[in-house]
Amino acid sequence: MEIKTVHLVYYSATGNTQTVARAIGEALAQELHAVLREADFTQHAARQAGHGFCPGDLVVAGTPLSVAPLYPATLPYSA
Repeated sequence: MEIKTVHLVYYSATGNTQTVARAIGEALAQELHAVLREADFTQHAARQAGHGFCPGDLVVAGTPLSVAPLYPATLPYSA
C-alpha cells in the first residue's frame, strides 16, 4: 500500500513529545514523499474536532510516557 499522508497526533504538555513526533513525522513524510498533517491534542478543544483517516494514511501517535503507557487523549486513535 502506498502511504499518501502522514498524520501526527500527539499530546505534549511540555513540548518534548511534540518535538519528537515532528522529527519522526517529517522524516517519514520526506522518505515516503507523503503529505504531513499535524493534530496537537494538548488543548481539550482540539480533541473535540473530527479527525478521520483513510486507507493510505500513516498515523504517528505521540504521548508522554510519564503519565501512562498511552495518554487518555490519544487512546481513540490507537489500534
